[in-house]
Amino acid sequence: MRAELMPALGGWLLTYLIHSTLLLGGAWLLTRRLVQTAPGRDLVWKAAMVGGLVSATLQAAMGGPRLGGSVDLGLDRVEQASTAQTASQLSVRNDRAQWGGLLGSLEQAPEPAAAVAAESGVPGPAVTPPPRPSLLNLLLVSYSAAALLLTALYLIRRGRAMRRIGPRRPVEDPRLLTMLDLLREGGRVRRPIRLTAAGGLSSPVALGWDEIVVPEAALTELDADQQRSLLAHELAHLARHDPAWLTLGCVMERLLFLQPLNHLARVRLQEAAEYLCDDWAVHRTGSGFSLASCLVKVAEWVDTGPATVPLAGMAERRSQLVTRVHRLIEGRAMSAPRSLWLLSGAVTLVALTAVAAPGISTGTQSPADTNSAAPSEAVLPAGTEEGVATAWAPSAGSAPELTPADTDDVKLRRTTADMRQMELRARMEAARELRTAHGVLAGTVPMAPLAPMPPSWLIAARAPRAFGGNWRVSGRQGDTTSIAVPALMAALKDTDVEVRRAAVQSLSNHEDRRAVPALIDALKDSDAEVRAGAAMALGQLEDPRAAAPVSALLKDNSVEVRRAALWALHNLPGEVSTDAVLAALADSDAEVRQAALGLALSRMSEDEDGNRQADPRYVAAFTRMLGDTNPEVRQQSAMALAESGVRQAPAALLALARDKNAEVRQQVASALGRIGDPKAVPTIKELLQDGNADVREEAVSALSEVRDRSALEALVGALKSSDPVVRRSAAEALGQREDER
Repeated sequence: MRAELMPALGGWLLTYLIHSTLLLGGAWLLTRRLVQTAPGRDLVWKAAMVGGLVSATLQAAMGGPRLGGSVDLGLDRVEQASTAQTASQLSVRNDRAQWGGLLGSLEQAPEPAAAVAAESGVPGPAVTPPPRPSLLNLLLVSYSAAALLLTALYLIRRGRAMRRIGPRRPVEDPRLLTMLDLLREGGRVRRPIRLTAAGGLSSPVALGWDEIVVPEAALTELDADQQRSLLAHELAHLARHDPAWLTLGCVMERLLFLQPLNHLARVRLQEAAEYLCDDWAVHRTGSGFSLASCLVKVAEWVDTGPATVPLAGMAERRSQLVTRVHRLIEGRAMSAPRSLWLLSGAVTLVALTAVAAPGISTGTQSPADTNSAAPSEAVLPAGTEEGVATAWAPSAGSAPELTPADTDDVKLRRTTADMRQMELRARMEAARELRTAHGVLAGTVPMAPLAPMPPSWLIAARAPRAFGGNWRVSGRQGDTTSIAVPALMAALKDTDVEVRRAAVQSLSNHEDRRAVPALIDALKDSDAEVRAGAAMALGQLEDPRAAAPVSALLKDNSVEVRRAALWALHNLPGEVSTDAVLAALADSDAEVRQAALGLALSRMSEDEDGNRQADPRYVAAFTRMLGDTNPEVRQQSAMALAESGVRQAPAALLALARDKNAEVRQQVASALGRIGDPKAVPTIKELLQDGNADVREEAVSALSEVRDRSALEALVGALKSSDPVVRRSAAEALGQREDER
């Protein structure tokens, strides 16, 4: 690279840094709030990534003043001034010596001519001093070396990845080839696509311009629908030219490493590409479930080690893969196409950046400045011999009288001066052309990348919350490869909350006891959904080690976590803190209180006959809850008292027989019958006159359970009821009592 190119390159790089920061930062803000669709994000990030290159180049090519101003760093000004001054001094001394020797070698000339030549200072060919390296040049050379080194490392790693794939053989299965042709025709992909298989490949990839490479296992372990979805996804990568975009992003990351946001742009483009290819495949195959199941299957083949180069592969982005599976299963695919206003806006924004964004100058002179100043060159007045003589006259006196010899000498000097002017103009024209040439950057042809179907071993997450939260892909899953469960356990500590949520759900499906310690640690996660999912998973595993940690969640700030903890504790063996259960009985959430009632009953001790022994603390809590504001809680509290082993009906339970809610009154009648307290018979007799038929029928049943003469008399009185159902129920109850004698 010539020295004249360095200042222009430095200014362009700094201008690109400003423009790309504005565009990429704007893309980040837009995609966080305003642009949520996959096509919109894809367009925004592509425009931002290449927009910096375009706007900086356009601004350099246009020249002139900028609306956003120009910052002159002046990095090369001191070195240029010093070099120019030294060159000028050396040129003057050299010119005098050279022209003095030249004139001395001519035909004998009078002394005045020699004196004029010696004193004149005629400009001659300047001796340029050795250039001194400037600070700008040193910085640019260092930057170029680092950029080339990073790019070379990327190409080396990519070459290794290609070698690991190994030899590829053409797939000759006519069924798969026909399937691919139909997808290609339906997707309007006009160029022929090659289908090959490689034994060293674990995930399908779209390779280069026209090739899809699949693992050997894809030919035998996938069913027809899964194979069609696989081919459609990879064909979408080729139709969208994702390999070229991926390579461009990777190369820009390294050649322009001063801009770290290029990495973010490349990652976001990969994410958007996978969603769009999923949509493309679902549109052509009509099934999101087949593609999701294909991802699940391919995840079993993929090595869990990190990729050596950025690839859109099935094991590349774990958190995105789980989200994609949820999206496909729940039918949230098929994003809207790009809107025209968004495309127009992206183009307009890049153009405005080129016109209005500030630029950077390194302090070099513009072509106009170069034309107007040439300190080391002497421009002689031309047109007459007198003008030449005046320019060549000694500075200490007037010009001597001309002689014929002097006239020849002056003519020689004039001819030489004309030649110097012509040389100067040629140099200036060459410099102007060089600057014009440097205003255009030569593009580089990107190397074709690997753009595979993006999966991840984390696809072991089976999306248990799909279809209303009650659906699982295939029920309980076993980790036949011993890869998924350890990977999911590690994912519980991932920084991405979506990864942790999906990992908890997947471990719940696997029901592998190896995950118990990791799930217990997840109970302390900062995300409530992760804590709740971990509690549910531990409840399914039924491991006694989890009882105490899960019971601690009964005091959690999140109501969803408290509900999940109560559900889990119903299944978990082991000790549960009574204080924690009592706290749950007083919880602010009605569902938590209801679940806590059942948990308290399940944790009561039993005698040899299996009858629960009343715990005074629980009985007191149940009695207090008879006055709960929630009718369902009052209803369950009454039943809890009946199940707790008490033999005397509390006054609060008797008072509850007048509750406004018919279902509560019905449950009170049932509870009084279970308790069997003779003192409750008058209250039960009142319920025989209740306005609700179900309550009256339940009151008859309660009387039949109380083993007291007062209850028997009440049943006899019920035979006279106006309600035929009560009369029939009373008759049946009396018949049973006769049989029991």
